[in-house]
Amino acid sequence: MKKRIVFKQWMAGSLFLAAAAMLCGCGDGSAGRKGGDAADLGDSAGSGESAGNGDQVAQTNKSLKLTIMETDEDMYKVAFDKFRERYPDVDLQVETYPMGEMAQQASKQQTQIMAGEGPDLLLLTSFASDDLYKMMKAGAFAPMDAYIAADESWNGGADYVREALEAGKFDGSQYIFPLDFDSFVMVASEEGLEAVGVSVEDCKDTLSFMQQVASIYDKGVQGRVLGDVAQFGTFPEMLDGQFLDYKNEKINVDGDILRQACEAYSRMYAEDQGETAQGDLAYYGIGYDIARQDAYVYQGVSLTETLGAAGALASEATPTLIPLRDKEGNTLARVHCYGGIRANSENKQNAYNMLRILMDEETQEKFSIGHCPIHKAAINAAVDQIVEDDRAMQNASIPIGQLSDAFVTEYKSCLTDVGRCFFLNNISIQKFTECMEPFYAGEADYDGCLKEFEDYIKIYLSE
Repeated sequence: MKKRIVFKQWMAGSLFLAAAAMLCGCGDGSAGRKGGDAADLGDSAGSGESAGNGDQVAQTNKSLKLTIMETDEDMYKVAFDKFRERYPDVDLQVETYPMGEMAQQASKQQTQIMAGEGPDLLLLTSFASDDLYKMMKAGAFAPMDAYIAADESWNGGADYVREALEAGKFDGSQYIFPLDFDSFVMVASEEGLEAVGVSVEDCKDTLSFMQQVASIYDKGVQGRVLGDVAQFGTFPEMLDGQFLDYKNEKINVDGDILRQACEAYSRMYAEDQGETAQGDLAYYGIGYDIARQDAYVYQGVSLTETLGAAGALASEATPTLIPLRDKEGNTLARVHCYGGIRANSENKQNAYNMLRILMDEETQEKFSIGHCPIHKAAINAAVDQIVEDDRAMQNASIPIGQLSDAFVTEYKSCLTDVGRCFFLNNISIQKFTECMEPFYAGEADYDGCLKEFEDYIKIYLSE
């Protein structure tokens, strides 16, 4: 079977991160049921007040344990310093590990948490977790509703991107606080797209955008568009609401839409175009080395990368934004970093307090270095700072054009007004790709491949 270079690289990265997943185990799941944590509010508090000074209960425990990767220490330092200053009686224990030990850490934390030990607060990425919704359903995380209700600074979550917060809920309860996210906003050359017959106005949703990108490959335009399988690897989550229905244990996507998307995806699967596109603009790099008139489409991971790509285009062309949407017209985003409180932790209040510090505006600005923060003021401040300081220019030899006020305003709106945000489900996406790969390669029929996945999902969701 033929496999494209880009496809293999995307899958290899996903599989590595999944293998390094810091999964949490749980007992009978009772600690994770909605409302089940209300009685714990007094017993597990440890600092005398919540981060928002809204907690009215006595504290008993005086510690908080968490584990982070060494490369993330600078990002979390502001929050840790604030926590120690605000709660001097709490023993904050931060364990670090090198990036090369991710897989070992996954195994270690799995064993610890299954034994009722390990970190009180899990600070992870969705790429390092297989299926967070299934974990929430099983009771791995403590619900935070009672702590939110006692937090006077919460203000209904008005400071944050609402749909990012919604992504951390299951069955009406808040189990996870997302800390940053990736917005599916593509940057493209207006002139380049026009030259190959792509209409931004016709990119009404993810499906129509995939079909337009596929049509470019059909025309034999090689190396001029990066809208390939690396960008669309998670497309099942981006079509028609949440991909899996956990309650009814089935796929939650319109059958016709899914079929059309798979057909478009298969047209982008040819080995030659994939290699050429990857050579012209590395998926994980900034594409300054391509001709400005090329009809390339780029999705930046960080605000700096996205604005950098737009600035590079603006020097010789007109950059335009293509926000990907689902069938209902919702703009899309995917949670990156998140925090969740271990269900059987004795330091839940301390963990909640740390999460609230990680969500304040100053701390959130640190997350804009890598991804998009969930604090709306931090988003606007970060975008303004990048534009003002020209921080998007990663290479001084590359000319950076002036981005219009209208472009910057539209980009901010794409970030702060997300219509739907979701966690990456590594298990379902990888299995779907595995089952559908023979169809993409032209070696099997669509219905047979899809049935294999549906049979798997019925068992998986019922476990």
